[in-house]
Amino acid sequence: MSQTYNPVLACEEVRRMRLGAPLRSPELGVAMVLERATGTPLVVNHGERVPDARTGNYRRMHLIDVATRGLSFTVLVASSDPAFTFRVTVEFACQVTDPVAIALNKVTDMTASLLPSLTSIARETAARFDVLEPAAASNAISARLNSARDSPTVRLSSYSVSVSMVDNEEFVTEQRKIRVRKLSFDAMRPIAGGTREDMLAHIMSIEDGDPMALLDRERADRAAEVKAQIDILRTLSGTDMENFSASEVREQVLGQFFDRSKAVPGKRRKLRDSLENRAKAEIEEAKVVEGNVPPAKNTAEDGAPSSKRASRLRGSMRPAEPENES
Repeated sequence: MSQTYNPVLACEEVRRMRLGAPLRSPELGVAMVLERATGTPLVVNHGERVPDARTGNYRRMHLIDVATRGLSFTVLVASSDPAFTFRVTVEFACQVTDPVAIALNKVTDMTASLLPSLTSIARETAARFDVLEPAAASNAISARLNSARDSPTVRLSSYSVSVSMVDNEEFVTEQRKIRVRKLSFDAMRPIAGGTREDMLAHIMSIEDGDPMALLDRERADRAAEVKAQIDILRTLSGTDMENFSASEVREQVLGQFFDRSKAVPGKRRKLRDSLENRAKAEIEEAKVVEGNVPPAKNTAEDGAPSSKRASRLRGSMRPAEPENES
């Protein structure tokens, strides 16, 4: 496969009289274009007889290559980010279908004549893809070229497109690192959201069955937590704060050291009821301190002392004992 070719194989002036050298039919894969003095050119294909081969009024003869040729070209096009480019290589088959147009337009470089339209398709399609998606860009460009309308002058077919990144060493290296990190991330996700047993199994798998890495870490975490709780308890025990917040924090810290959920509710309830009953009984039978009861009023108007005095018991009076006679 070549990059290009010249479809015009020969171009000669034709003598007016050709009695000893008549025009002959072209060989296979070649078309003869005869320019007349007036009128449209005449095309003679392989195996066809040339009209008026000896005396025909022809001014010029063109031999045009009409065989199928393989061509290719490479072009740099921008990706969706103009700062990064693709290298697009297109291979295709080309066959001349209108030798008259080729002869009159004097086409000598077939790929150069096709390049503007083909690169336009490649450029428009590649601009929709990121530089990290060369495979997708290649498929899209190939589909677009195969579905494009053929030119009336040539028949293009059998497109093959390859797309690569320009200066792709750095991109490939970074892409490989990203892929490896993603694989590691996906593998660690179930462990990070799993149970302690999952983490223990992971540690043992990378430590040749040794679980001490996780156990030492848990032991250090527990020691740090206990130390922090002891510091809080020491701080609260050494202060005179009696508000609700300090009491609540103290109860919470004590609960970390002593599991109160294991206490027997029945015994605690019996102890509380016994203390309440004992307190009620002491209140009912309590003795009043002298001075808490107001003094009794004298019944005699002359100020003589009353024959009765207040009892030390609340609300009761008793008569005074008679004095012994001497």
